[in-house]
Amino acid sequence: MLTLHKYSNSFVKIFQKEKQKLQRILSNQCVIEHIGSTAIPGADGKGVIDITLVFNNKNEINAAVKLLVKKSYCLSSKNTDRNDRVFMSSAGTRESSLGDIHLHLTTKDSKSYKNAALFRDYLIDHPTEKQQYIDLKHQISKMICGNRIKYTKMKNEFIEKIISLAKKQKSI
Repeated sequence: MLTLHKYSNSFVKIFQKEKQKLQRILSNQCVIEHIGSTAIPGADGKGVIDITLVFNNKNEINAAVKLLVKKSYCLSSKNTDRNDRVFMSSAGTRESSLGDIHLHLTTKDSKSYKNAALFRDYLIDHPTEKQQYIDLKHQISKMICGNRIKYTKMKNEFIEKIISLAKKQKSI
């Protein structure tokens, strides 16, 4: 079931606590960034804390996965290497919910990392587009009967538009 939650300042606190934990596990081997709706002040969302772990190369990612699995993070059995990133979760096989952690392990030159950061930063700096995104998510959530895959696909056109705008803005 897909439930959208109002933004909470607790999301930043959860991220900071998780970041400290990840730094201890990974010995500061990577850059750790908060992405997704919980990283955008005022943005409603699923309440899942998305975190990107940015490494120099795939070998570092593979070593990190082993360490994270030992610390009870779950490697996605469905799709471990999607969109140039490895996906892990604190939720295991159950459906993710409010306060769960999603880890996106990727390299510094990956498209998914760059796009996630561009999208996040653009919405933080552009309140009108942020509100459009919030409205779109609520509209979609009413149409999809809890289907997260449909929810993600139906947001994609808007996300791509924002990423394109962000790239144009960066090249000015």
